[in-house]
Amino acid sequence: MFILLLLIATLLISTQATSALNSSAWASSASICKEGGCTYVANLVCCSVGVISPSNKLIATIFTGAEGCPNSAAYDPRTKMIFVPDLCLDEVYVINPATNKVVHTITGIEAPLFIVCDDKIPMCFATDWDYGTVTPFSPTKLTVGTPVKQCNRNPEFLAFDPVNGMLYVGNVYRHCVTVENPVTGATKTISVGYGIAGISVAKSGMVYVDDALYNVVFLIKGTRVLQNISMPEGVTSLWGNTYDPEDNLVWVDSAGSNQAVPINGTIVGTPVKTGNVPDGACTDSVNGEVYVTNINSNPPTVTVIKGTAVVKTVHLNDQYIEPFGCASN
Repeated sequence: MFILLLLIATLLISTQATSALNSSAWASSASICKEGGCTYVANLVCCSVGVISPSNKLIATIFTGAEGCPNSAAYDPRTKMIFVPDLCLDEVYVINPATNKVVHTITGIEAPLFIVCDDKIPMCFATDWDYGTVTPFSPTKLTVGTPVKQCNRNPEFLAFDPVNGMLYVGNVYRHCVTVENPVTGATKTISVGYGIAGISVAKSGMVYVDDALYNVVFLIKGTRVLQNISMPEGVTSLWGNTYDPEDNLVWVDSAGSNQAVPINGTIVGTPVKTGNVPDGACTDSVNGEVYVTNINSNPPTVTVIKGTAVVKTVHLNDQYIEPFGCASN
């Protein structure tokens, strides 16, 4: 599914992409986001990043670059910057929430897809979709390190374990998860699943891994697969998840049933309805809300969840053809 979306995106990309807001609007949106609580949504087709305010309104559109395809976002708590990888242009955009502008472009990372930043060491890591590696880069110096080979081609989702400090990397369409020491680069391979399509880590150190083909969530501790968590009947095509520390819930997107499913430990809760084809999710720790991007809604939307209920649907404008990954500051 993901490869198909990328092919469609490539055909649809136009140089007439989203234009930046006027200066007064920029100043207004930046003053709101400077203190945190804004959510940044990557728009896979139209070369832009949307900004949703803490009150859940679309307040800014940040143009990234013509002919690009920004596909996700990550927040670095040390620098307070947002990092947006562009798979098509081999670039990572650095967005300053204090101005809501792109302040730097990092090059030298091939086909960056997803990014995670470690709050224990001053490094961020990007999966390299085409090369089967994960590349470290410094969020302060904005320099790129040496790529680390993963267990197989097509690494996509990744997350840090706050308990053991390890980096977990899922390889889409392959039977493995790589556990990487972010300091030394040493790796171990966990043989699990087939269509790994999401990874998040709870504060307990439990790692939750979506499998889009088997429609289960694998529970991993360290390097051991503890169990498979089955989804309710009809919940299919799991694609993307996020951990909400306030409610201790892992939310799993079901692109096949247009739902998001909460998991508390190993207990599966009642799914909630989202927009059409949810396959991106992030958590705003400031207001304790979960954001689910709906890549095929018309008009495009982001579903906002608080606790175990949908509290709002944010309607994006027609410039947002395919909202995908997101991050909150």
